[in-house]
This record gives sequence, C-alpha cells and structure tokens, in this order.
Amino acid sequence: RRALWQAALGAKLAQGGAGRVALPPIVESLVREMPPASGSEQSDAALALSLQLRAHGWAHEDEVDVGEGRLVVDMANARSRVALEFDGPSHFLAEPSTGELRADGPTLWKSHVLGALGWHVVRVGYLEWRAATHSREAMEGFLDALVLRLARPESDGPSQAVADDIMMAGMLPPRGRC
Repeated sequence: RRALWQAALGAKLAQGGAGRVALPPIVESLVREMPPASGSEQSDAALALSLQLRAHGWAHEDEVDVGEGRLVVDMANARSRVALEFDGPSHFLAEPSTGELRADGPTLWKSHVLGALGWHVVRVGYLEWRAATHSREAMEGFLDALVLRLARPESDGPSQAVADDIMMAGMLPPRGRC
C-alpha cells in the first residue's frame, strides 16, 4: 500500500498539486485505509548528527511527519521548511563500472516529492558524516558548512542533479512539467 500511496502522490504532484487529480475510487480507498508510518528509529549516527546540529544552533525536530503520516523526514525545521535527511548505506547503489555511489530510486523520489511540497532538502550521506568524525577540526568545519546550507537554502526544490537523476531513471516527466 505504501507504494500505491507514493504513486498516487507522485501522480497528483505531477499534475500540479495534491488536490487537482481525481484518482480511481479504489485507489483513493486503499490510500485512505493505509496506516500511518510507524515511527522509525534513527540510527546512532543520525542521532549524533542531530545533537551536534542543535549544539551548532540549527533548531529542528527529529522524525517530522510532513505528509499525512506517511512521509517522515529525519530532521526538520518546519517554520523554514528545511529538512535534513541522513542517508545510511541502504540509500545508495554502486555504479557497476566505476563503483561510484549514487542515491537509489526511493531516495531520489523522496527528495523530489519534498521539493514539490515546498521543502528544501539537505542530504547528508553516511560517508560524509564518517569523514567528519575523524578529527575535531574536520567535525567543526563540516558542521559549520552544514549549518550554513541549512540556514540559507539555495533552492525551493530538489537540486538539478537530483532532478536529472530522477528523469534519467524514467521516474518523472522533464523539469517544469511536474
């Protein structure tokens, strides 16, 4: 049912907004009956990052519901509509030819949907975080830069790179049509 809700939300957003598209009654019924997301537990790394960000002045809440109980972000400042998603290993796929890590489909979809709902999304990967924990200087530099990104969002939606990845995966129509 979660995939059905995601598809229904994606269809509504692709047509210009959550209230403009009529879905078949059976789909609407199944989506309405879907239970809200159960509170997922944050990883130790995500909790540590959250504590460090609070200490560096970014006011936020953890595990914030931004979508009818079915779309939860790791950390968010609802007033400024800025969300931070901590991406552990399960959010990535390795390019077969290069071994380079790229965000997986569900991660790209969530960034797109959050952007379409008016959220600025900042993603922090586990390897970024791990590198920052090697020294106090690395941690301070990482947190200072991250707090600046969170305080001054550069866009209202997903980054162009995220949007391009989503389109390449055939998940969305070209930019401007959703």
